[in-house]
Amino acid sequence: MNPERIEEEKAKIVAQFYKYLAARPPSDDLPRETLKGLAQLNDLEELARTYPLTLAAARFDIELPDSPEYWTVIQPFGERALTKTGRFALRKMIDEEKIRRREVKAWRWKTIILPVLPAVTGLIGVIIGLVAMLKK
Repeated sequence: MNPERIEEEKAKIVAQFYKYLAARPPSDDLPRETLKGLAQLNDLEELARTYPLTLAAARFDIELPDSPEYWTVIQPFGERALTKTGRFALRKMIDEEKIRRREVKAWRWKTIILPVLPAVTGLIGVIIGLVAMLKK
C-alpha cells in the first residue's frame, strides 16, 4: 500500500470516528471505539513504516526476509507489515549492502586509479622535460 493510500485510509478512520462522536454515543462504548480506531491507525502506521524500507530493499536488490516473526498481516487490508524485529533485520541488511557497495567503490579507487596516478604524474614530468630540452 502506497503512502497516499495509507493517508486516505487514515483520513477515513478519523472521519468515521468524528461521525461516531457526532452521534453522541453512550459513554460505555466510547473507550472501546476509541481503542479500536487507535489500533487501526497504529496498523496503518506500521504499513507506513514498512513501505520505505521495502522500496530501499528493492533499490538495493535485497530479498525481503520471509520469516513469520518479521511480518504481521494488517486487517482489513490484508497487507503485510514488518514487525519491529523485521524492520530491524531489513535495516541491517540494507546497511550491510550499502557498506558492501561502498567497499567496492573504494576497491576500484585503491586498485585502479591510485596506482595509475603516479604513472600519469611521471609521464607528465617526462613530457615537460622533453619540451624543455627541445626549446633549448
